[in-house]
Amino acid sequence: MKFIPGLWKGAIRRTTRLPPGTYLLAASSWSQYMRQDGSIPPANLPLTCDAIIDPGGYYAAYKGAYAYDFLQYLRWLFTFPPGQVRLAGMMDYCCLFCRQRSRDPAVPPTWAEVLAAGDPVREQQEKTAFMADEIWWYHREVPWIWMPTLQGLTIDEYVWHACEMRDLILSMKWYYGPESDFRVAIGSLSRVFKQGELHDIVQACSDVLPGVRFHLYGPKRKVLQTMRYALPDCVESWDSSMWHGQRDVVNIPFSEPASVEMRRPMKAWQASGKTQLEYAIENLPRFENSMYRSLSKTRPARLPFLHESGLANPQDDMTTRETYEMFKQMLESADLPSEKIPYPEGYAQHFEIPNANEWFLPWVWGRPGSDVDTRLPSSGRDSSLPESVR
Repeated sequence: MKFIPGLWKGAIRRTTRLPPGTYLLAASSWSQYMRQDGSIPPANLPLTCDAIIDPGGYYAAYKGAYAYDFLQYLRWLFTFPPGQVRLAGMMDYCCLFCRQRSRDPAVPPTWAEVLAAGDPVREQQEKTAFMADEIWWYHREVPWIWMPTLQGLTIDEYVWHACEMRDLILSMKWYYGPESDFRVAIGSLSRVFKQGELHDIVQACSDVLPGVRFHLYGPKRKVLQTMRYALPDCVESWDSSMWHGQRDVVNIPFSEPASVEMRRPMKAWQASGKTQLEYAIENLPRFENSMYRSLSKTRPARLPFLHESGLANPQDDMTTRETYEMFKQMLESADLPSEKIPYPEGYAQHFEIPNANEWFLPWVWGRPGSDVDTRLPSSGRDSSLPESVR
């Protein structure tokens, strides 16, 4: 299980030498400096580093919507040198804040709200699944590996979403092959869990998707440090941005008067007398070692999970190659359609255009054989496109 440190836009500077390795970059951090033409500025990550890209679902859920559409996100990914992006997350819809928002009854329900029947978590899951399906169908031929995301809040909700996306995920695993870096992200994890609940979520998802490896989006450091057992082997990586010391607080005594025993809180990087970036880079090895110590706990052959999904047990005795061959035979024997079945009108309403009540269907952008160059900055709508797409 590999720790992937998260970077923010201010962490990549010409004067700063980042240690070589793999970093997680959230598109939401760079989108806050969006250019006037609608393009997201390049990250300019050093060539000695590679990246896993987070589409920014947590920040979008916190703000209520993405600040950019899929086309802007896609063009930003093409600003990286070829091969530098190992994995790119498909734009997903985090569930952490969905129950805190009330719906305006005067606004007609969207297709996702109709399918969800009033369940805000199910609505986010439907939009996430549809987005992943559209991206995979029309944009699979890119120089990086797409990473779909499972969303939910309870174990049963994660199981439902894993079942909903199972065919797509197995198709992606078959497409990339057993030796690739392909993995599935589990989102909405930046919260407090009961003892063993995170293990149950991971194992329940693994029961639905045997042989698939997972990446955990931003679990809290305290959750990993206090868990009783190590996470299952199917967890390939996890990320956190807490290594920068922004939330580490130390108590510093007042210099005057010396007799007063009062102490004032101060952020750790401020107390060090260094910039936040200098402190973060120096603190990174220490943070990694502390987290790996927490993750090196005993891992029984089968953890005493609190939840039983009712599905087949994970096929632990199968090798990755055997699992791959099983997926391949299953997909080759399936009666798959030769052309994508069009969705009903209004079904693509979650491809969001910032600051406008408009929507677009993404498949003409960057589609193989299309005249549209996804590397060029966005300049608004293309008048040459059909009216139904514009």
